[in-house]
Amino acid sequence: MYLEHFQLKAAPFAISPDPRFFYEGAKYKKLLTVLQDRLEQGCLCAFTGVKGVGKSTIIMQLCRKLGRRHTIVRLSRPDMTAENLLNYLVFELKLADGLLEGAAAEMHIQNWLAQAGSNNRLVVIVENADKMPLASRQALSKLSEAPLAEGNIFSVLFSGSIALQGSLDGSDDVTVAASYTLPRLNSKEVREYLDYRVTHVGYYPGDSLFDKAVCKRIAKLSDGIPRNIHLLADKVLCAAFILKAPAPTVDMLTDTPSLEEIVIDDVPAEQHGREWLLALACVVVLSL
Repeated sequence: MYLEHFQLKAAPFAISPDPRFFYEGAKYKKLLTVLQDRLEQGCLCAFTGVKGVGKSTIIMQLCRKLGRRHTIVRLSRPDMTAENLLNYLVFELKLADGLLEGAAAEMHIQNWLAQAGSNNRLVVIVENADKMPLASRQALSKLSEAPLAEGNIFSVLFSGSIALQGSLDGSDDVTVAASYTLPRLNSKEVREYLDYRVTHVGYYPGDSLFDKAVCKRIAKLSDGIPRNIHLLADKVLCAAFILKAPAPTVDMLTDTPSLEEIVIDDVPAEQHGREWLLALACVVVLSL
């Protein structure tokens, strides 16, 4: 709506992360490098942060970098039983044509990791790991203890809310080698982030579309959370467009309503695990 008005070539504040544009300021690039190094070594890691802080953006970059030499299995719906989880890994690795019992599925994966000279490298990324049952976490932890052939790797990244760290610390059966938290942006970083999005994503021809007062106000209202920054920046640009102003001003943010997160999820948690299992069964039947 406001792109032409502000001479922007693309929407700079879309909610869904675009892997082509990665903000390397603040702590993002450093944390990405550390996580990549850890996962390439083969270990269990925890990656936490408040909702909207940018965990998915980091994970998308990890998948792009690690995907060149590793098999990546990304679980966005981790609320499945241990047996379903193991079968899902078997399916992704193409190790069997049908559903297996838990022990058999586990054996297939262990044999795959123990193949000499295969250079089999598996990285499992568990998003929303707070929802993963303890038994499923234990199944991944057990796989991490299986013998590996030289050059083979098995790593797991548990990603979730700040509370995830507490649940992992309280488990004797799941031990992570390292834990990392993605912090919120401070006021200075918010201004740098806004300028980056406008110039690198929107290709704004000028120096800065947001003045210091607007950046400071967005930093306060957003609490330093990138998803909130996007919502607020989009709102104030819309307001400036409606008023035909050359740039947004701080008074346009005065009446901005409180930010609310709307979560649409009408499917019961236990049903998610059955959905992929039913899909897998259909694939098996169709292949007969």
